[in-house]
Amino acid sequence: KRVTQVPCPILCAGFPFSFFEGFKVVEVNGAGAEAVHIWDPDYPILAGYRTLFRQQSLMFAIGAANRARGIKPMTLRELVACQRRQNRLLSRYPTSG
Repeated sequence: KRVTQVPCPILCAGFPFSFFEGFKVVEVNGAGAEAVHIWDPDYPILAGYRTLFRQQSLMFAIGAANRARGIKPMTLRELVACQRRQNRLLSRYPTSG
């Protein structure tokens, strides 16, 4: 099995679609996005690092579980293609502020 790129995938395993009725998407991020609250100047730096390390740990656990289910990770070629696509899309993003 191989998971391929899907435009705007929303993976919510275990929840029926009706569970999300009334929800509004306020931000879409990938797994590598940082938790916003860690950028708060009043948030302790060690707590911020703890949050980042926990997030990385969860991503590695998800990857291991997917590999155990027979899902193959993307190839280097696919990774490079995704990064190039992302770089092309960056110029289309509106400026913030």
